[in-house]
Amino acid sequence: MNSWLKLLRLPHLAAQAGIDRDVNAGIRLNFLYAACASGLLRQLRQWKQRSELEPQFETLDAMLDVGVALGELKRDGNRYRISGKRALALSGQDGDPLAALIEEFVTCHAAVYQDFGNLSAQSRQGQLPCGQGRVDSPLFTRSGAVYGRVCSKSCRRQGPVDDA
Repeated sequence: MNSWLKLLRLPHLAAQAGIDRDVNAGIRLNFLYAACASGLLRQLRQWKQRSELEPQFETLDAMLDVGVALGELKRDGNRYRISGKRALALSGQDGDPLAALIEEFVTCHAAVYQDFGNLSAQSRQGQLPCGQGRVDSPLFTRSGAVYGRVCSKSCRRQGPVDDA
């Protein structure tokens, strides 16, 4: 009982719980990006032995462990397969727009927020500080298949960004 009281007395308990959920979501997105980009997800649509996975890279065991911990992968002894809905969607033939959306978030949006205070006027003209070039790059075209459907109404409602 004493430990519960100590827990409830922690400062900003609700904020800590919320940030914990946010961190878990970030770990999931980073895992999905790495597993998709490495080709791991496509291989795990069926049960596979760890030794059958290609390429065999140094951090493969850690990646498999993270995937299992997140519930995106399932383990049976030394065999693995996809178990999460997100991982399954990304591994399919029609998963590229979703993969691009995650790649955009992990590689670009994080960089934009990290450098937010240093954005120049060039950034407002479509140049992005995340190494993806302009907003009309192939990555944004791929992710736009999903993102465009989601935000099209709000983007029309808000109108164009003023460059002044």
